[in-house]
Amino acid sequence: MSIHDQCALEPVDMEKIKASIDDAIQKLLKERKWIIQEYAEKLQNLQSERAAALGQNEGHLKELGVKEADIPAPPPLNVNLGMIRKLDNSQIMSLLKDFMQPSVEYSSSVLLDYLGISYTDFKKFVHQNSGFIDFKGKNKGRFYILQKNTR
Repeated sequence: MSIHDQCALEPVDMEKIKASIDDAIQKLLKERKWIIQEYAEKLQNLQSERAAALGQNEGHLKELGVKEADIPAPPPLNVNLGMIRKLDNSQIMSLLKDFMQPSVEYSSSVLLDYLGISYTDFKKFVHQNSGFIDFKGKNKGRFYILQKNTR
């Protein structure tokens, strides 16, 4: 009598288990994409509400005689609040693929605000990934472009 006969165990269906794992991974990736989109919309709404409130405030200041040049400009709305994070190249690529449109030029400040990484880390990324992202111009006039074959 074999062990299988004694225990009457049902054999493990590895293909079924792998398919179940793959299904769970795909659901989690879909959920992640939804979370990112949901909070991007919330941030966009927050930005719109902030712009409306600041516009109303500016109107009141002007109505009271304050010159436009004397009204402080608001800083950009940045949820990172000055926090610099460390991302590896694959994380940066993934974020930029979602953010950048091919043939649209982006300044480093826009990309750095979006990524929340240091300029040094961004410069290193650009140097190491010249087939992914390209640039035009020099210094503060430099713009970055997503390569067409990366989408």
